[in-house]
Amino acid sequence: VHLCPGLEKRDLTDKSLYEILKNTYKLRISSAKRTLEVVVSGEYESNLLKVPMGESIIYIESIGHLYNGQPLEYYEAWHRADNCKFVFVSREEENIL
Repeated sequence: VHLCPGLEKRDLTDKSLYEILKNTYKLRISSAKRTLEVVVSGEYESNLLKVPMGESIIYIESIGHLYNGQPLEYYEAWHRADNCKFVFVSREEENIL
């Protein structure tokens, strides 16, 4: 929060978080570690995804870092394994992951 004051109040519905970080706060993600794995859904995930408990689902965890190694972004996501497609694109020249 101290790096991006007021970010939590912004409406990101049709805006890029990365563009706001770059243009407003002068921050750029220089690296990210993303982990994708198949896991078994518990009660919480089953309710969210409307799948039976114990169903195989896809879990993604991501941590984005600034040039100095400081974490800036963290997220977790769960996806149904029966209806998803992932596309991964990296562009070194943009330094935005």
